Amino acid sequence: YMLQLINDILDLSKIEAQKMDIEILSVQTFSLVEDVHNFTQILADNKNIYFKTEFEFPIPKQINTDPTRLKQALINLCSNAIKFTQEGGVYLRVSYKNDMMHFSVEDTGIGMNEDTQKKLFGAFSQADSSTSRKFGGTGLGLYLSKLIANRLCGDITVSSRLGKGSTFTLSVNPGELKCSEWTESDR
Repeated sequence: YMLQLINDILDLSKIEAQKMDIEILSVQTFSLVEDVHNFTQILADNKNIYFKTEFEFPIPKQINTDPTRLKQALINLCSNAIKFTQEGGVYLRVSYKNDMMHFSVEDTGIGMNEDTQKKLFGAFSQADSSTSRKFGGTGLGLYLSKLIANRLCGDITVSSRLGKGSTFTLSVNPGELKCSEWTESDR
């Protein structure tokens, strides 16, 4: 937990200083998703819930992205979904539409109301103090994941219903990234 906190703070510092490097590489799509799945499956198994990956074809065999940062964001979304799911499980759904790769993480967890959804992507933001007491975390993961998605010419959106679960969708441009220069909105 402490190591993750330190890494999150270091990443946040890099972003604030506009020093987070994005390294665009040609990546095998299925290999990247398999890496995320294998890491996350252990977390789901430890909670006795399911974790499944589904593909909506056609999907590009290769994408141009920063595999380290994309995995970081996806693992954060999947880990959060597992953390907030007590029964049922989590799906990672992968699709390609409108020239964008979409990674949707859908859970059967506790869900959130609209007010909570509006605050989710702020630094150190959590639903309320009872959430951090019960589930842990610093409120940095979603903030960092959203910044990473933005640097990969994409975004993260959320839809949720209290008591019914949530879906976080990370969308990224799988081609040559033209938006990887820092802008004022990245601060």
